[in-house]
Amino acid sequence: INAEYMGTSKMSVSQVVRQICRGWSEPGRVQRGLYAGRGIVSGHNVGDDKLSPRKTNRRWLPNVQIKKFYSEVLGEIVKINVTTGALRCIDKAGGFDNYIMNTKPEKLNSERGEVLRLRMLEKLSNDDFAAAAVDTSAASADTSKTA
Repeated sequence: INAEYMGTSKMSVSQVVRQICRGWSEPGRVQRGLYAGRGIVSGHNVGDDKLSPRKTNRRWLPNVQIKKFYSEVLGEIVKINVTTGALRCIDKAGGFDNYIMNTKPEKLNSERGEVLRLRMLEKLSNDDFAAAAVDTSAASADTSKTA
């Protein structure tokens, strides 16, 4: 795993994630998904009557969907809770892997997202994966020359 995240090589992935996520005060549900800064918002419903403007408490919940994404780096399907705002961010970033790898931890604000990022970094630092990526890019370059 990348040295900038690890600090020391004796830390486990869960210890690194806890260190990165220290100080985040989001509920557990937000930590287990990709919410892109969205969260529960609380406020009041105010009555229409001008004589008695009673306020009742209410909450606005984020639009959360359960989606499956294929991670090319990990080579597996990842099932995760995402908000519709996070889906737009994933599209804008150019895919699931790009979103996880290029979004800052403060913006990602998710323990699950950080675990995925560390797993991707570990997989990318593996020489076998890097060699396979170079082989496929060389093969695609050879086929483009023949066409």
